[in-house]
Amino acid sequence: MLRAFSDWDASLVDRAISLVAEACAVPGLTVRERPRLLDLHGSALLGRYHLSHVPRDLSNAIDRLEEARRAVEQEIGSPYAADVLKSLARAYRYRADARQAGPGRDDPRQFAAKRADVDRAVTTGLAALREHAGDVLLQDSDENALFVARQGTSDATEMARWFLDRGRPGPAIDALELGRSMVLHAATSGAGLGEVLREAGHEGLATEWASQMSGADVGGDLRYRIMVAIEGSGAEAGLFSPPSSGEIGAALTECRADALVYLLPRGEDGTGLGVLVDPDGEVRRVPLPGLYTGTRSPVGTALRARQKAEAASRDQAAAARKDWHEALGELCDWAWRAAIGPVLGAIPARNGRSERRVVLVPGGELGLVAWHAARRPGRGGYQYACRDAVFSYAPSARHFTEAARRRPRPWALDPVLISDSEPSLYVTAVGIGHLYTKHYRAGSVFGYAHSRLASVVPGSAAAKPADVLAALPHETFPGASLLHFGCHGRAHVPALGSRLHLGDGGEVAVRDILRQARKWQAGLSAPAESGGLVVLASCLSDVTEADFDEALTLATAFLSAGAAGVVAARWSVADAQTALFVTVFHHYLNGGHPDPARALRAAQLWMLDPGRVVPDGLPPVLRDEASGPALAHPVAWAGFAYQGQ
Repeated sequence: MLRAFSDWDASLVDRAISLVAEACAVPGLTVRERPRLLDLHGSALLGRYHLSHVPRDLSNAIDRLEEARRAVEQEIGSPYAADVLKSLARAYRYRADARQAGPGRDDPRQFAAKRADVDRAVTTGLAALREHAGDVLLQDSDENALFVARQGTSDATEMARWFLDRGRPGPAIDALELGRSMVLHAATSGAGLGEVLREAGHEGLATEWASQMSGADVGGDLRYRIMVAIEGSGAEAGLFSPPSSGEIGAALTECRADALVYLLPRGEDGTGLGVLVDPDGEVRRVPLPGLYTGTRSPVGTALRARQKAEAASRDQAAAARKDWHEALGELCDWAWRAAIGPVLGAIPARNGRSERRVVLVPGGELGLVAWHAARRPGRGGYQYACRDAVFSYAPSARHFTEAARRRPRPWALDPVLISDSEPSLYVTAVGIGHLYTKHYRAGSVFGYAHSRLASVVPGSAAAKPADVLAALPHETFPGASLLHFGCHGRAHVPALGSRLHLGDGGEVAVRDILRQARKWQAGLSAPAESGGLVVLASCLSDVTEADFDEALTLATAFLSAGAAGVVAARWSVADAQTALFVTVFHHYLNGGHPDPARALRAAQLWMLDPGRVVPDGLPPVLRDEASGPALAHPVAWAGFAYQGQ
C-alpha cells in the first residue's frame, strides 16, 4: 500500500485496495482487527480519490469509514477511535469542498447537502480531537504524551482553518484550543496517569495501569474504566472542555482587553492567519500571508544568531553579539509587516480608551518572537508596537480565562524575594535588596540578598526547595502575593524537567511545583484571593531551546501552578540590565500601574526614552547602568514578556 501510493502506481494502488477489501470481508475478525482494516480501506479509497478525483471513490471511502466508526463503537474506549474519526472527518471535508466547487452548487438541494457535510466534518473532527486528547492522557510518560500530543496539533490547526473558511468560527476556536490543550497537558501536567488515579482514590485502577504498562494482560476495558474514573478531574477538564468564544470574550472584558489573537504561521494547509476573538465573543480572521517559520525565516535566523552569541568563545563574542543584535532588529521589522501591523489595524480601542490591550497566543516557533517589539520607521527612529498597545501573552485561551478568574492580593501584602546564594550575582542581590527596602518590607528575602540586609529580615542566606514550595499555593494558603526570582534556571523539554538553581540551597524542579499545586487544586476550590505574580528575572525562562512552542516554558509552568501572572525572559539579558529593568518594573507596579502588563509596558517605554528619569533611591550600581545608551536596543528590554490576566 505504501509503495503503491508513494510511487503512484495506479495498477498497484487498485490491487492494494482490492486486497484490503478482501481482508475486511474475512469472517471472525476481532473487535480490534475489524476497525483497523476498515479504516485502512476507507483511507486508501480516500487517497485514491485525492489523486484521481473519481467521485465514486469518495462515496465508497465515506461508507467504509462510517462502517469503521460503527466498529470502534463496539469497543468502549477503542484505541483506534481517534484515527477512524480523523479519517472520516477528512472525507466529509473533501465531499463538502467537491460540492462547493462542482456543478449545481447554487441548487438548494446541493447547498443543503454541502451544509450537512460541513456539519458532519465539524462534529466528527472535534470528536477525533477529543479522542486524541484521551490518548495523550493515557500515555505512560511525559515524553510519550508530548509525542502523541504533537501528532494532534497539526490536525487541529488544519481543521480550524477549514472551519473558518466554512463560516464556523466557534468550532474553529474549539479545534485550536483542543490542539493547544494536548501540548499543554503533556508539557505541564506534572503527573503520570497512575499518580492522577491514586490522587483521585483509584488505587486499584492505578495498579492495573502499572501492570498493563509492564506488559501484563489486564482486560480490554481498562481504558474505558480509567476514562470514567477521571471524569471531572482537572486533567480531564483541561483536555476536553475548551472555553467557548463567549467565555473568552467575558475574560477579555474582565481584564479590559480588546482582543485575544491566535497567530498561526502559513503552512501546507493555508496562509498565515490571525484569529481574533473580541470581548463580545465574535471571531474574525486576519490573513497574514507573510507570517511563516522555518530555518530560512526571520525567526529561524534570529534563533541561530542568538544561540551562536550565547555559545561564542571570548574572542568571538563581540562579533557574535553584533550578529545577534542585527538579526533581532530584522526580526522586529518583519514582525510588524508580517503580523502586528495588520492585527492592530483590525482591533479598535474600546470604551473611549486611547490604547489597546491585546492578548497573543502564538503557535509553534512564533512563540519565540517578542511581538510587542515589532517596529516600523517613525520620526526620530523606530516606532515600537508597545507604544501602540499593551501586549500580554497566553499559552492558550484556557490559561488566560483561568488566570482572569484569579483574584490576587495587593502585591506588597505577602511577598517573597529569592536570589541566588552566590556572591557572583552581586548586582542581582543589590537589586533585590532595594526591592525589599523600597516596596516589600512585609516580605521574606532569601539568598545572597538576605546576607546584605539586617538579620531581623525574614528568610535565609540560601533558599531551599521547601522555601519555594512554601511560597506557592498549598492547603489553605493561596501562595505568596508576589514571588520574585533572581537566580539561574535551566530549561528542558518537557518543561517538567526545568529547574531553578538556588545556589547552596539546591534546586527546585518545576515537576515538584506542579505536583504541589495539583494536590492543592484537587483538594480545595481555589480561594477568591488566589494566585500571585511570579517574576522570573532569569534568562530563557519564557522560551525553550529544543521544542519551540510557548506552551513549553518555565513561565507556563508557574501559570499552570496557579499564578495570576508571570513575567519572564525570552533570551539572555546582561545581569546589570536585567536588575535595572525589573527594578523599574517594580517601581511602576507599585506606583500607579498595579496591572503587571501595563507596568511592564511602562518599564519598556522607560528603557526606550532617551530622557528617562531615574527613580529616586536607586543603588549606585543601578543608577550608573541607567545612563547607558544601550538600554534602548530591543535586546535589553524586549525579551521580557507577561503571561496571565
